[in-house]
Amino acid sequence: MTRVKNELKKCIAALDPKTKFNIIAFSTTVKPWKPNLIVGTAQNKQEALAFVDTMTHDGWTYTDDAFKTAFEDKEFDTIYFLSDGQPMKTPPTGAVPAETILEFVRNANKVRKVKINTFGFANAKNSPNMNVQEMMKLLKGLADENQGKFTDIYW
Repeated sequence: MTRVKNELKKCIAALDPKTKFNIIAFSTTVKPWKPNLIVGTAQNKQEALAFVDTMTHDGWTYTDDAFKTAFEDKEFDTIYFLSDGQPMKTPPTGAVPAETILEFVRNANKVRKVKINTFGFANAKNSPNMNVQEMMKLLKGLADENQGKFTDIYW
């Protein structure tokens, strides 16, 4: 989580002051920072950085719900998606297949053509709650299918 937060802070700091942005934190719950996009003024970026500092890893990785929340906003044209884990729901549901999320994004993005850049850990270790190949299928698939770029955050 620390590495994800650091990467997110770099993205926020690099925003052009005219860029509109928002942050959607997610784990077992999805928490948008603001109800709508806001302009990247110095003050707004400082508030965003403070929000990032409050983010904690407090449950499962509800990636599908995060994308559903994101696509409710009709104004944005780019997503920077950072994740430190495989999409997962509270047991007994368990892992959410990458293909399920990719299919949702294909349908939601068919007309809009939102660019999606992804960041994740290609060299993470498999565990009972982490299938790295499935996580990478999602992250690389999102970027490849949506004119974006995958960036590896070194573990």
